[in-house]
Amino acid sequence: MAQTARAGKGNFLFYLIIFFLLLLILWLLYGNKIKRTLVPAKDWEEYVMKDPAGAPAPEPHKQLVVYLKPGTQRRDFNRWIEDSLVTQGDVFIRYVCRSCDSTLFLFEGSGVERFMMEKLLLSGGGVAKGGNGTRLDPEPAGETNHLYYTSNVRIKAEPPASAEADIPLPEPPDFRESPVKVAVFDTGLDTAKVPYRQFNASTDNCIPGAETGWNFMDNDNRWNDDYSGQHGTVVTRFLTNEVFNAARNGIELLPVKIFNSIGNSDFFSMLCAFAYASHQGVQLINASFGYYESVQSVDLRGNVVAAEGTPSDLLRTFVEKYLTQKNILLIAAAGNKIPAEDNVYMPEDPVNQRNLDSVHFYPASLSRLLPNVIAVTTAYDSFVSPRQNFSNKVVDISVHADIRTGETLTPLNQLQNEISIIRSKINLPWQLSGIDSNFRAASDHLSQAADEVKIPHFMFASPLTYGSFVEGSSFAAPVVAGKLTAYYYLYQDLLNNNQVITNQTRDSIFQRLSSNPDEGFLYKIPGLISKVKEGKIIVRYPNRNNKQRSAAK
Repeated sequence: MAQTARAGKGNFLFYLIIFFLLLLILWLLYGNKIKRTLVPAKDWEEYVMKDPAGAPAPEPHKQLVVYLKPGTQRRDFNRWIEDSLVTQGDVFIRYVCRSCDSTLFLFEGSGVERFMMEKLLLSGGGVAKGGNGTRLDPEPAGETNHLYYTSNVRIKAEPPASAEADIPLPEPPDFRESPVKVAVFDTGLDTAKVPYRQFNASTDNCIPGAETGWNFMDNDNRWNDDYSGQHGTVVTRFLTNEVFNAARNGIELLPVKIFNSIGNSDFFSMLCAFAYASHQGVQLINASFGYYESVQSVDLRGNVVAAEGTPSDLLRTFVEKYLTQKNILLIAAAGNKIPAEDNVYMPEDPVNQRNLDSVHFYPASLSRLLPNVIAVTTAYDSFVSPRQNFSNKVVDISVHADIRTGETLTPLNQLQNEISIIRSKINLPWQLSGIDSNFRAASDHLSQAADEVKIPHFMFASPLTYGSFVEGSSFAAPVVAGKLTAYYYLYQDLLNNNQVITNQTRDSIFQRLSSNPDEGFLYKIPGLISKVKEGKIIVRYPNRNNKQRSAAK
């Protein structure tokens, strides 16, 4: 009997041990899932910084932009934060895009940085060099079932432009059509140098105090242009000159400052600004900026690795929601040669270094994917500027430059001759254009280092300074934006028919502009067909009676 009792007790202990071992195995296998079921994750609002403006911000590449997919449940987002970020370290949410889009977040902290590095290591260590060409800035990007994520890409403003207000403001014409609501994403606006009509939002404002514009760098309504050379002011004056010259549709300007006083911006600010402008009811956005994105990711040894995703995946989804679906036109600069970027983002083949079929420059490169995005470069006769990007699959249109300096420094008499030719061709209204008899100042402006003048310069007369010239696709874009604003009445029915814009709609817009009997400013040059869609080109301030150009359409 005693032996039987001892045997029974031993069997009980044996089975008890087996039972607890099974429980331990099950907990190891499913413990986290059980815990997630029983214990809800910390809510995301508890990670939001109380005073983001007062806290030092890390470099953009150490921040993570997160955009929730439609239908994502709050609990799923909370769980992703806990499982993906909190387990790695500290987590903070610096900004949420307010009521403009409450599903767009900017994360930072040690947990965020470790998460991004882990993603890079899992993909083979893939990184893309930073904009200055000297540092490897990690750019992990991807998506889950519930969200998109990407590092907060750094965006730099174009170099400063001439900004002395020598040319007086033109008198406002009597517009024949209703005003168009236009947002200019740039360094801000100096209203003393640009004809300005205050913006009136057509919808409820999604940021308190941002009725007439917003500064996304300082998060306030002080959107005055404090960047050296006032790039945003020059861009806006290019745009308004086109509108004033045509005297058709009027314009209401919405200054959207996304660059600070030293020309820095970031991916999150750009996205949130898109949502803001969309809520304000704009009809057109000028984007004279952009950023290069690596076509391929490479590891620290220079080996090509597979990329999980790119910032452009998130960008496309966001732009499609807030701009494409609302028929808002986005006029984007095709991009310029930036020597510091060439060794990082450009293909080795020099023939394709400016080709947007081989190079990615956003948001302009979205033109291949989204019909409301219009990419713009600069041309002179049948040549595209060798300093600017091109592609007959991506670039929708070019703008005819005012002068081309040639392969060597332009002598004063040659400059005079070229300006005279322009005058005879397109009969510019000089009180707006900025070209006058001050040729000596123009010649001095073109006196650059020898290595800078070996490549031809395609330049525009500054709209603010007599005898001064500026160069870049960032100044071509507002000319197109100005034409599209001035003649909005010609095609507005295509965008107000309760149907989302298509490629056919975009083609129809350009067709109506080219066949407009009021002015002959849009035509096609066969020699540009390999560089620009259909070889399309726009001329600033054309001669209304230019039959030769009208016949060339």
